[in-house]
Amino acid sequence: MHNTEFYVLARSDISSLQDLAGKKVGFHVKGSGPSVTGPMVFERLGINVEPVYINHTFAIEKMKSGEIAAIFQVGAKPNDLLAKLKPEPGLHFVPLKWGPKFSDYYLPTALTHDDYPNLIPAGDTVETLAVPSFWRCTTGPRTAIASGAWSVSSITISSASTS
Repeated sequence: MHNTEFYVLARSDISSLQDLAGKKVGFHVKGSGPSVTGPMVFERLGINVEPVYINHTFAIEKMKSGEIAAIFQVGAKPNDLLAKLKPEPGLHFVPLKWGPKFSDYYLPTALTHDDYPNLIPAGDTVETLAVPSFWRCTTGPRTAIASGAWSVSSITISSASTS
């Protein structure tokens, strides 16, 4: 089992998530993981974006033409769609930093050059968030508990056992 990372791929004029305020962001097709999770992430950050629900392959082409500012993608790394992108001037990952607004469901992680050699220069990392794999295998509310374990409904899974 693997974690699912979040990706914000943007044009060169976007250097932070706040730069996306009021701009078009591709969240893939309605009902997909990015279309559900992406708007929630931006809502938690208080950043209002204009959602666009089209296939990411088309959205990336619209980014290149300037019609869309960024896409939000989810998936285990290396994500096939992003790993196969040819080097394109200006396209880059925007950091999605972990903090208190995300501490209830998400973990901090990073993307590296080894994950995406066409998008991340050697030696660089890009901060992002991940959904732990064991959360996707359960239903019901999830809450962090003080002992360092995670409580999922009535089942407790030790965070140490997930590595």
